Amino acid sequence: SRVLDYKKNFLKQFIAIYPQIIDKRLGDSHYFVTRKYDGEFATIVYDRGTVININRSGRVRLGLPCAEEAGRLLKKAKIEEAVIPAEIYVDDTDKRTRTNDLWFALSKKGDVSQLHLATFDILELNNKPFKPQDYSETWSKLNTYFGKGKLVNPVEMEIAHSNSQVKDIYS
Repeated sequence: SRVLDYKKNFLKQFIAIYPQIIDKRLGDSHYFVTRKYDGEFATIVYDRGTVININRSGRVRLGLPCAEEAGRLLKKAKIEEAVIPAEIYVDDTDKRTRTNDLWFALSKKGDVSQLHLATFDILELNNKPFKPQDYSETWSKLNTYFGKGKLVNPVEMEIAHSNSQVKDIYS
């Protein structure tokens, strides 16, 4: 239920944007601009070496190589328990991947070794809610835990201090 509540409530704070509406939608302030991945919301739940992946509708997936790597990296960081929202996606540098690529990889004929996780938040660490001052603190921790991952990494993020910088990042 925590995963579903998070998806429903927290993600309302994010907006997809394109250059023509940046000046109308943004207030020329301080922004954390992240990459949009075409995949599926997938929360990593880690408990003392065991890792599962829960999607937006509550489906539990076990044994995905990207989630298993996330568990190994958390164990190496001496984390005992964590709940970390992420986006699961197919990484294909030759083209922009789509959600259909993810569904095929998860099918019986697919190849789950193509799947990657982009971590973008932290709900709990060591059985305590994670309450950062701002997103830079969250991203810093994600980078500490997952920055050297092969199949799991923090979301690509840049800080913008103006609408003009947001447009530059978009371009």
